[in-house]
This record gives sequence, structure tokens and C-alpha cells, in this order.
Amino acid sequence: MGEPSLRIALDLPADKVRRFGFITAKEQHRIMAEARAITLENMDRFIDRVADTGAGEIYLQRPKEARGNAREFHCLTLQYNKHKRPTFGVVRATWRWPGRTVAAELVTGAPPDLLQWLAAAAHQHSTLLLEQAMQAAWQRAFDQYGFRM
Repeated sequence: MGEPSLRIALDLPADKVRRFGFITAKEQHRIMAEARAITLENMDRFIDRVADTGAGEIYLQRPKEARGNAREFHCLTLQYNKHKRPTFGVVRATWRWPGRTVAAELVTGAPPDLLQWLAAAAHQHSTLLLEQAMQAAWQRAFDQYGFRM
């Protein structure tokens, strides 16, 4: 069995990278519009899946009214039975870091606040990757012997 595939790319919040001058305002707005469109598609998919379960119109009314408000919609999705609930996720407006290291940014003379923020974001992302890898390894260990959680 091979190693699990991990997504190593570092996706950073569009508003922050705009503030640091890595993207233009136009690029930030494009990224934000794309994220919003995908989130709205996810909302529609959630509503469709709930409708497919045979839920009455009364159960669909509130999500339909909340469509467009990600925070309110997400809160409503949590009211569904956890084991039967369709998945829903808000897509964040992010920009993919071009792959330079924090050290490379230091050499280029990047400002200290950028270096500090970038190092914190990279650390947070690597911690998440480690947690995901540990979870996948744990699951593989149980799957190997036929256990299901």
C-alpha cells in the first residue's frame, strides 16, 4: 500500500495576499467571485439532496431563504441528522502561493510582517497536513483488518 496523497500547495486568503501586493484588486475580486459562485452551487446541491430525501417543502423553505448567506446556511445544515446530512462547504477565496519558501522571501528582502504571516500560514498548513496524514493512517490501519468506524 502506497503513501497517502497529500495536497502540499499553500492556499492563502485572497484579501491578505492582496494587502501584501501579490495580486491586484481585480484578481482579488475575480477570486472572490469564483469562490462565491462555487459556494452557491454547493448550497443548491445541498438543497437538491435534501429534496431527494423526500423532505417536505417546510424543511426546504429555510435553506432556500438562507441561500446566499453562507454563515446562516451553514448553521441550518447542522440541524440535519448528522448521519443523513448531505455535505456542505463554504469555498474560501484563496490564492495559491507560487511555491517559494519563506527563506526565499527573506532573501528577497520581504517585509517582516509578511515573513511572520507567511511563516505562520505555512506552519498552520503543515500542521493540518500532518493531522490529515495521521487520520488517514489510522483509518488504513482499521481498514486493513476489516474494522469500520
